Amino acid sequence: QSFNMRAEVSIAVNFVLSFLYNRLPRRRVNLFGEQLDCNLTAKFQGHWYPDQPLKGTAFRCLKISGEQSDPILLEAAKETGLDVGELMKHLPQNLTLWIDPGEVSCRVGEKGSVTQLYSSETAAADSAESLEQQQQQQQQQQQQQH
Repeated sequence: QSFNMRAEVSIAVNFVLSFLYNRLPRRRVNLFGEQLDCNLTAKFQGHWYPDQPLKGTAFRCLKISGEQSDPILLEAAKETGLDVGELMKHLPQNLTLWIDPGEVSCRVGEKGSVTQLYSSETAAADSAESLEQQQQQQQQQQQQQH
């Protein structure tokens, strides 16, 4: 069941890491990302319902707000030797991430608007579209060869 959440967890982790690259040592950021990925995947085991994506959404919500941040984030920092204060200095205040089956969204600030980072529907449409484009390019190449 965990393989179903790979894309969603990966998108969320990479979004968090995007604030840290070029600000903290890359190797440290990568280690932190791997640990956060493991911690989130472990936390979501048994709380991932692809047929009911909103079930358990509060449990899968990741809040980042200084020292009041989600313990899973603070644990990943400590486990990889990243200074929590240093980490928080580079992350947006009041960042909320919702990691749900088929969708990852975020909000910066208490009253900010919610932004969709990933949707499996969009991803499926995008991959179908790119497949179609590849097929068209192959057909054009074959026509040019004849």
